[in-house]
Amino acid sequence: MTLRIVADSTADLDEASAKALQIAIVPLTVYFGEQAYLDGAELTSAEFFARLPGANPLPRTAAPAPGAFLALFERLAGEADEILCVTISAKLSGTANAARAARNQFKQPERIGVVDSLGTTAATANIAIVAAQAAGAGLRLEAAAAIARSAAERQKILIGLETLEYLQRGGRIGRARAFLGGILNVRPLLTLRDGEVAPAERVRSRARMEERLYQFAVSDPNAELIRIVHAAASADCQRLADRVRAAVPNVPLATGWIGPAVGVYTGPGALGVALIPRGET
Repeated sequence: MTLRIVADSTADLDEASAKALQIAIVPLTVYFGEQAYLDGAELTSAEFFARLPGANPLPRTAAPAPGAFLALFERLAGEADEILCVTISAKLSGTANAARAARNQFKQPERIGVVDSLGTTAATANIAIVAAQAAGAGLRLEAAAAIARSAAERQKILIGLETLEYLQRGGRIGRARAFLGGILNVRPLLTLRDGEVAPAERVRSRARMEERLYQFAVSDPNAELIRIVHAAASADCQRLADRVRAAVPNVPLATGWIGPAVGVYTGPGALGVALIPRGET
């Protein structure tokens, strides 16, 4: 029996990583004005963040239609016995509902599972990777989905932004609204609680923001996975990753860009860390 993994493009997995892990990607759509681009496939992160500062109005995003998931499910069903789809938090996007609708339209829905990662970007990537590892170990759909859901419930994420402007204007600010109208010239640190954006703390400088992200990343020396992502801040991301690797050398760590569909809401300069604490054995 073979199990294939699907993720939406907010996981921000680069093409090489997705291919190596055998994770198929369903892209969201990013709009600059009336021009539509498939997230990651037709618009790279570097291209997106180069255009973002001059964009007026701000770009917007759209979840994939159920038909996009269904078409991929039908294609993969010809080469796999079962399919597990990992999505962005249902509280952040309609993507999870689109995946579930496609599952229900599939002629054999019992062959497909949908797991809400309860996060986005690095957090969704980590859950997709956990699912891919389970599939690679030969696990069936039900067992792999249980492992992925457990990891999603345990996972922690912290992301530092240069500004809340993009999150507010994009309508995804959630509980972090509590930070609006606060002290000027601070960097907000946000987390996700129950799949929704929530405030963590505020710091007064970028150096302090990076230090706080470092402390967070090394807080569990036995973590299963750590992923560090950035929005057009490659040097900062690499510096943080080097420090974390030195501190917790035995924890698998990966880095990557925040993609266009998530970058609409983070804006440039964001840095994020997602880690999965090790579960009980």
